[in-house]
Amino acid sequence: MREGFLTLVGFLLTITPALAQTTVPTTPAPTPGPTGAAGVADWWWVILLVLVVAAAIWYFMRRRAQP
Repeated sequence: MREGFLTLVGFLLTITPALAQTTVPTTPAPTPGPTGAAGVADWWWVILLVLVVAAAIWYFMRRRAQP
């Protein structure tokens, strides 16, 4: 049993550097998007959506709490 474990550890130590050298990304690194008002406008939609969902949850929870 110990010989099998040592063989596995030796195999992993041998193959790991080879995998690290041959692994190449298939797509280039993403370029940063626009940094003007267009990037900020996208966040406003996310914030607005979160506020609408929170208001809907508050409304339905408050309506159920009243007898």
